Amino acid sequence: LMVLHTFLLGGKAHICGLSNLFPEISHKIYTSVINNDLKLAIELQNILNSVREAVKEIPVDSSVVVRELMKLRGIDLGHPSPINRELTQNEKTKVVSRVKSIIHKSSAVLEKAGINIGDLLKLTP
Repeated sequence: LMVLHTFLLGGKAHICGLSNLFPEISHKIYTSVINNDLKLAIELQNILNSVREAVKEIPVDSSVVVRELMKLRGIDLGHPSPINRELTQNEKTKVVSRVKSIIHKSSAVLEKAGINIGDLLKLTP
């Protein structure tokens, strides 16, 4: 996941599934780079990296997992493409638990960045 690298190289935007899932974090990475707070930008990037690892633990295309997590945040993107399958209830529970754990463990960094962790934790399978 190269959100931070894109912004360090002068990019003005970055498109990836996790940026859609947690735009608050991606935006704060961008503003941290602009404000030359690279320590915070790196800490936030590490959070996205941890979420990415949690998503990859589920044995389906990562877009399916992100699609399901977005649904839990109130954005229903519909069903996955026909070549992919839906997540099982067990997979949903597992990934939601992992992502919530990452958010909780990262609460100090997120709060320092001005990100409302309550909004990020509205994931209910």
